[in-house]
Amino acid sequence: MVRGRPQGLERALGNLLADAAEFDPDGDDPIEVRIRRGVVTVSDRGPGIDADTLPRVFDRFYRADTARAPPGSDSASPSSAMAPTPTAAR
Repeated sequence: MVRGRPQGLERALGNLLADAAEFDPDGDDPIEVRIRRGVVTVSDRGPGIDADTLPRVFDRFYRADTARAPPGSDSASPSSAMAPTPTAAR
């Protein structure tokens, strides 16, 4: 169970979906969202996360090299530093 304010949960999910859309190489691939037994799964066709980055993906303020400059943009992705909090937990 994830406890948190509705606005915080909405923002966390919104950021996740925005990242999936931003990193879509063609801009027209489907993004699949599934919710089953309280687990939210987002599937996209983006580049994914490098294996060496995975252990730090929830570190507050951490930015992977690929998140610093997404394709076609010079800004970091909105959820690349999303750390587990009472709003968004692992």
